[in-house]
Amino acid sequence: MRKKFLVLLLALMPSLAIAGNGWEWMKPSNACELMKQGGGVWFIDLRSPVSFEKIHIEGSMNIPGIELKYKQVPRGKLIILVDTSLGQKAAIEIAEALKQKGHEKVYVLEGGLPAWRLEGYPMVESDNFRAFYVSAPELRETLKSGIAPKIYDLRKEDEIKKGPIEGSLSVAGEDMPRKVASLRSMHSISGELSSKLAPSETIVLVFSPEDNAEELTGNISAGLNRDIRYLLGGYGAYVSLQAQKEKKVTGKCATCGTGEKK
Repeated sequence: MRKKFLVLLLALMPSLAIAGNGWEWMKPSNACELMKQGGGVWFIDLRSPVSFEKIHIEGSMNIPGIELKYKQVPRGKLIILVDTSLGQKAAIEIAEALKQKGHEKVYVLEGGLPAWRLEGYPMVESDNFRAFYVSAPELRETLKSGIAPKIYDLRKEDEIKKGPIEGSLSVAGEDMPRKVASLRSMHSISGELSSKLAPSETIVLVFSPEDNAEELTGNISAGLNRDIRYLLGGYGAYVSLQAQKEKKVTGKCATCGTGEKK
């Protein structure tokens, strides 16, 4: 069995992209092939236990990232790290930490859990799972990096006037059902925008506080080969984060002009 596993791993090596710190990317298709072999492969899901219970890769184990940084993991295992953060930022940080601790075979699942799900590989989903989300800090950091997802604002017109999220596009429609239909049309097989987007490109939706963001996102993404998520906490969470950052950065007297802190 071990020999067969090593032969398969060597066959997959040309398609494994080596990162700067020794860990490597692994495509969902390759990871699924290794999973079928069983044995020395560990799929480690880095999310919280609550998120893991909602949806996870069949056969994976849940060790939140903050715990895995300090947890003793047996050497010799082939480790595939799984998360849902944009660009797999959380998994990359843990991969680097594991390499520094001497682990040799560390991989990050390319596209994360959403990519695995889009490919239709084995998963465990609870009845109340509807869609993945993006946190406000995660979205802000991604925007700063210059590799931003597509952002669509489905809030009411009076709410949009209060201020947009950088780079977002408003969705036309007199009410939510029309906005949902409009967005689905844009990203359907026949939609003009669909041909310009790779299926793996992440789309983030912004809703009003009273909207059921998770359920609506699930309705919009149903049947579409797209990584579509909602902004957790909506626009309110985003601007609240911005206000906190501005307060920390300034910390100066607004009236004296001396530049001294209060």
